[in-house]
Amino acid sequence: MKKSTLKIALLFVFWSALGSLKAQAIKFDLIVIFQPTATIADITAIKTALNAVQLDSTFPSRALLWRCSVNAGSTITIPKLGGGVVTSSVFLLNSGGSEAVGVICGSGQSDGVGLNGFYIVPETNTSLQSDIRLPLFGSAGSAPACNAASADSIVTCPFGRRELRIAIMDSGIDLQATKQDGTTLLIPKHDTLKPFIAYRNEAYDNVDSDGNGYKDDQIGYNFVSNDGFPQDSTGHGTFVAGVIARILNLNNGGNIKFYVLKVLDAKNKGYEYDFIRAIDWSVKQKVEIVNCSFISSFIMTDTTESPLAAAIRTAQKSNLLVSVAAGNNGKNVDLMAEWRSLPSFQLENMIVTGATVCTDSVAAFSNFGVRNVDIFTIGKNVISTWLNNQMASWQGTSFCAPQTTAIAALLASNQTAYDWKKVKCAILNGASFRSYLLTKCRRSGILNGINSKSILPTVTGSCEGIVPIAQVPNYINSIIISPNPTTDFVNLDIELERNTPLSISVLNAIGQSVLSKNIEGLAGKNQLPLNWTGEKGIYFLLIETGGVPVLKKIVKL
Repeated sequence: MKKSTLKIALLFVFWSALGSLKAQAIKFDLIVIFQPTATIADITAIKTALNAVQLDSTFPSRALLWRCSVNAGSTITIPKLGGGVVTSSVFLLNSGGSEAVGVICGSGQSDGVGLNGFYIVPETNTSLQSDIRLPLFGSAGSAPACNAASADSIVTCPFGRRELRIAIMDSGIDLQATKQDGTTLLIPKHDTLKPFIAYRNEAYDNVDSDGNGYKDDQIGYNFVSNDGFPQDSTGHGTFVAGVIARILNLNNGGNIKFYVLKVLDAKNKGYEYDFIRAIDWSVKQKVEIVNCSFISSFIMTDTTESPLAAAIRTAQKSNLLVSVAAGNNGKNVDLMAEWRSLPSFQLENMIVTGATVCTDSVAAFSNFGVRNVDIFTIGKNVISTWLNNQMASWQGTSFCAPQTTAIAALLASNQTAYDWKKVKCAILNGASFRSYLLTKCRRSGILNGINSKSILPTVTGSCEGIVPIAQVPNYINSIIISPNPTTDFVNLDIELERNTPLSISVLNAIGQSVLSKNIEGLAGKNQLPLNWTGEKGIYFLLIETGGVPVLKKIVKL
């Protein structure tokens, strides 16, 4: 989509998928986020062209949800507006009610894309525990607990005195409504969560007391059913909240409180527009950090920016840092160029966390990528709060993001004036280097709260140019691939500054290796022919020298 116009090609893709469409009116929903420079006349011109009725709107991301009506086969002329009026837009089919963009999965796994939805691949079942004294990274079955020393560096980060608020966008938490002095209070069923709930001056009485458009948002809001009771029915959000609470409790961080924003339903699915509303609600409440333990597999050939990405980008102006799970597909998300999901947004005010087994290796289920994943932490055999005041053991990157969230909050509490850039950079620079993460994430390191706290006063606020501790150069001066595009083979001309072993792989678009070779590279120019069978498409050449990996794109015709 060009920024000056709305792109309507997707609409015709949807029409063709419907099959036998006659001349009847086709209704679809459209989310569009306008630039602050857009005038009422600009918005009205597009709205008129689409015969749209406004269903909802949010602020400050300027996201509008329209119900549009057009005749099948008709031509729509969208006014050409200058000045980058439209930030992003996505067309959707309306299937009886307002459905927003695509479904985003709370499980961190997804598979199968329909016209209007996504289907969750179930995660490993939780195994219920009863002993709250278990460490955060406990034992499960025959697997032992993680080494205490390495685990402590992840969850320990001395707190500061400044009060702050964070938000958990998830499936809610396990709650009960209790009368106290004639007032109804929403209280977590789990004792370990109670000290960290943020309460607003809002009664639970079915009245929008503060006029912000949300009734009863005493501790947050339920964006799924549009009420003030963010009750968890899946356990996912309660588990995520418990990870944050246990780290805060370990560090005596009672000055840090969290809001509960329910955006995932009973199947751990949610709609993008609700996520945008939750981001905007957080901005209004001056939340500093938001935890998002969900992803989607929204794969499209269109390059339009996701409205959720636009909303998060806008929230950067309000100093909002968004902590995101890398996802549990076990894939290199750098190579999924058309995967429109949180880890691929590449927004400055996001930090993406993948999963390790203890601190020894990458978890097989964890997504990775040197561009789209920032850091790793323990995601196997995590022990946290569960429904009905129980504890549970679970695995997944969903439970890595809240570790980063908690450490970020503790770091922020040490700042007189909040600076999310410095917090993010302290986390990345303070990571404990692990060589097995060299090709897996941006920082090549494990979350380390102690280190991050120690260097927080010295970071500049720029995360660019971060290199792993003790990392060596890649020793590659230049790479020439010819021909590119190609039909069946390429020649590599690689110039090295010294003798060094080379590991060369050709990867397909989903990160699977289709060819691999190891050679002893010699200082100077090296020539190597590569020939592999396979379908036409985009491939990636990965060259590793024991240092910084090099990734190049090859187009096969």
